[in-house]
Amino acid sequence: MLEALTAALAAADLDALVALLHPDAIVVGDGGGKERTARLPVSGAVKVARFLLGLQQRYGSTQDTARPVMVNGDLGLLIPAWPGDADHPTPLARRVACIAVRDGRLVAIYDIVNPDKLAAGL
Repeated sequence: MLEALTAALAAADLDALVALLHPDAIVVGDGGGKERTARLPVSGAVKVARFLLGLQQRYGSTQDTARPVMVNGDLGLLIPAWPGDADHPTPLARRVACIAVRDGRLVAIYDIVNPDKLAAGL
């Protein structure tokens, strides 16, 4: 599931992303007021897919650096900090994307970038 997600993101394939997402998919960010993440939840498969592709466009691919992890028994991706580069100058803080699955599709992505929570768990 995680490999399919990262491959669809790397290919910027909207249709493949939507197919992986549950119709009720949601992205929820937790920056703890200290790091940048989604301020409001993003919901619906198409909106979530477009949001993820927008992040990919702004920050670049994390496919080569993200690694799978287990977070409280659920799937997750550990995404290391990225200082930015010439094509994607906006830096990206270290984060964990916790992923919940329902009916064989991704139903929730929790973007945990709050440094207090990351320090406690990693």
